[in-house]
Amino acid sequence: MVATTPEPPRRWTNKLHGAAHGVAPRCYGAQWFRSVLANDMTTLELDLHTRLLAIVQCLSEHNMAFRGSLDKLFEPKNGNFLGLVQLIAKFDPIMQEHLRRIKSEEIHDHYLGKRIQNELIQLMDVSHKEQLSLTIRYVSDGSTVLVGIYEHFIEFIEVKENTEKSLLDVVLDKLVTLGLNLQDIRGLGYDNGANMRGHKSGVQARLLEMNPRAFLSSCACHSYNLLLGDIVKTCPEGMTFFGILQRLYVLFSASTQRWAIFSRHVKDLTVKPLSEARWESRIDSVKAVRYQIVQFYDALVDIAEETNDPKARSEAMSLSSELKNFKFIVSIVFCYGILFQVNQVNKQLQGEAVELSVAVKSMERTIACLQK
Repeated sequence: MVATTPEPPRRWTNKLHGAAHGVAPRCYGAQWFRSVLANDMTTLELDLHTRLLAIVQCLSEHNMAFRGSLDKLFEPKNGNFLGLVQLIAKFDPIMQEHLRRIKSEEIHDHYLGKRIQNELIQLMDVSHKEQLSLTIRYVSDGSTVLVGIYEHFIEFIEVKENTEKSLLDVVLDKLVTLGLNLQDIRGLGYDNGANMRGHKSGVQARLLEMNPRAFLSSCACHSYNLLLGDIVKTCPEGMTFFGILQRLYVLFSASTQRWAIFSRHVKDLTVKPLSEARWESRIDSVKAVRYQIVQFYDALVDIAEETNDPKARSEAMSLSSELKNFKFIVSIVFCYGILFQVNQVNKQLQGEAVELSVAVKSMERTIACLQK
């Protein structure tokens, strides 16, 4: 018996798209990037991407804005990202050569646009380190700054353990470092993890013993997101649907070649990973496929035809079949409508000037809409 390999699915459309955009794959940092992609890029491309990733990492660590009022090289007010690219080019021959090729129009995929910046930020935002985000809200009496309520992000703090005692020690040590008195705290806000808000041994319970006035205020948005996540987990069809979206992201982002094929077809909304912590952000994942399902299908067909990886070929063929399935098409239209309503409420809950009565009315309208 002779084994035969099934043919890849027919293309949804016969229209050929333009040349691929070289987009950096998901990564943890410049060193990881070089070690994994050394065989997938030329030395010049690899060195260039390493420098761009270093710029992204620098701006992110210093909490600085990337873009300015203009997105063009060598223009005033073109932002920190392009400004650092220009600065490095004054001393670095690799960046000099890249900018020369851009100015002489030898290349069109220059990797410096806002879309690529956003992709690099997202793709680098993956870490094997547990971190605690510390934000402080305080009231000014007018002695140093104007009277008012202020909120400032302090830093991400690396934590070795997720136990209640370990997290408490981290918070207390940071308060001492900042010169803040624990007894001046009048409120605490955490996500809804048991180790943080547990009423018996959580961090908030331990701090409340030290300062009875440090009352807990649960994060409404986080509670909202957890509720939505639990609802979907009760529906097998919903879990399958979002599983397909995550498979799409994993397939395209795991290889530079596959990402290039994806970029050749999908020009606008890019594929997004699913977030457990910010469930409403899944609207980005759904929206990309909802409005570009034909382009996604064509990209999967090309991967099935061009890849030498048997596993990737099989996955591309499987996903292309899923995208043609009537149930999936109906699901993506239906889910996008629901997520659109959910997202509106979530944004209102995060507004700086939101009032309780307004938030309640928004929730009631969303409930009424979902019940129809």
